[in-house]
This record gives sequence, structure tokens and C-alpha cells, in this order.
Amino acid sequence: MFCQECGTRKAEGALYCTSCGTPLAAQPEQPQTRLFHSEPMQPARRGLLRRGVAWLGLMKRRLLPHGLMKSCLMVSGALFALVIGCAGLNAILEDGGEQAAAIEHAAPQSVLEDERVDEVDLTLSEQQTAFIRMVDSFSERYEEAENELQSSAQRAKRRTALAKLLPDRTVHGWTGTLESLDTDARGNAYITIEPEGAESITIATWNNALADSGTHSMISSGSELYDKLAEMREGDPVIFSGTFAADEQDHIAEGSLAEDKAMTTPDFVMVFSDVTKQE
Repeated sequence: MFCQECGTRKAEGALYCTSCGTPLAAQPEQPQTRLFHSEPMQPARRGLLRRGVAWLGLMKRRLLPHGLMKSCLMVSGALFALVIGCAGLNAILEDGGEQAAAIEHAAPQSVLEDERVDEVDLTLSEQQTAFIRMVDSFSERYEEAENELQSSAQRAKRRTALAKLLPDRTVHGWTGTLESLDTDARGNAYITIEPEGAESITIATWNNALADSGTHSMISSGSELYDKLAEMREGDPVIFSGTFAADEQDHIAEGSLAEDKAMTTPDFVMVFSDVTKQE
């Protein structure tokens, strides 16, 4: 009789295999199988083969349960990680939903409302985009307000945001469309530009000498900027630079008389330093 686990011949009367320890009592008698070799096997090789077979049997007996347990642990760990991962993703989506919307619809708005906004170095295009989306965002909040107190509060918050975005009120290389171009009775020019990407925002000079008395935004006849504008037409795409007029209520001056117009279709006043037609 041979051990079913390692193949070692059973010793007479043995209850356990002397090589791998497998119980032998319950094993049925097996017919002996004689191996034939072209050459008699050397004792040293026969002993090595027997030890190798015995070792394989021992490994099979002892490591199988451990491997099975390891597999179970791995499967359990994977399931646990999946559950935690799904929960974490859900939390991220919920917590970041508002921020993601702000990035898409009011890009640097989340940055603008941060006290550290003055530490952010925005590129020219990012600054213009931030300005437009932030103004549009406060316009929506104003319209959604439930009463006059909430509406007025939005204007104050917009002022704070504008002060963070444009601390010196100066912009360079913004793009837009020359919406209107005209002169007053004295021949001084006044213009209106719609910034690129805006639908309800305009940037303009004052259109009369009385309103412009303290700002001097109108473009004097005979100046270099006046001569450049004389070669342009309404609807021309332009690149412009300048400084918004200062204002205590809005940080940058806004020309509307009514608050709802100032918040929903603002017309900001600028002293233009350059306006160039885009080729």
C-alpha cells in the first residue's frame, strides 16, 4: 500500500505516512504498480526522487488551506475597497458639485470668493473670462433673490469680488466687439465695447461731458486713440486696454441709474488707453 498524498510505501502497521503524516487507516488498498526502467535507478537518485515526492505531498497538504484563505482575504479586500471607493467617489461628487459648476459657469468665481485671490496670477484671457462669468453669476443671484434686501446684498458681494479680481482696476489686451462709436457736440468720441464672451455686459466711456466731468473717459478729438478709432467701424473686433473708473458702490463705475440694470445688464465705465482693430 502506498500513501495517496506523497506516494511513499506504507510501513507495516503504520497509521500515518512516515513522510507526509497523512492518515493511512482509511485509505483503501491499492494495487502495486511496478515501474520498469531501462537501467536500475541508483540509490541516491531514488532517495532524492522520494524526498521530492514527499515534499510535494507535504506542500499540497499544508499550503492549500493557506492559499484558499489568502484568496478569500483578497476577494474580501477587493470588495471592501470597491465599497469604500464608491462611497468616496459619491462624497467627492456631492462636495465638489457646486465647485465644478462654478468652474464651468463662473470659472474663477470660487477663486474670486477666496480671501487669497490676490495671490492668484491669472493670464489675460483668464482675467477677462473670470470677470464676465463672475458678473453673470451675480446677475443670476440678483434675479433669484426673494426680496429687496437679498438683492442689494448681492451688489455688495459683487463689489467685493470685483475688488479682488481687479485691485487696481486696470486691464490689458482684453478682446471684444466695437458696439458703438460716436461723438458729442464738441467732437469728442465716446464708444461702447462688448467684451468677447459676454451677452449682457458692456464696457464704455461716458457719452456726455457732464457725466464725464470727473472721469475724463471720453476720447479727445485729435488724440492718437481718436485717430485710430476714426479708421474703425461698428462691429469691428478689437483688442483694448484701459482702467475702469473708480466707484465706491461697485468698485468700478457702472453707468445705469436703476439697480436692476446695474446688476443684470451692467454698463461699466472705462478710461481706454488703447483700442486696436483685430486683423
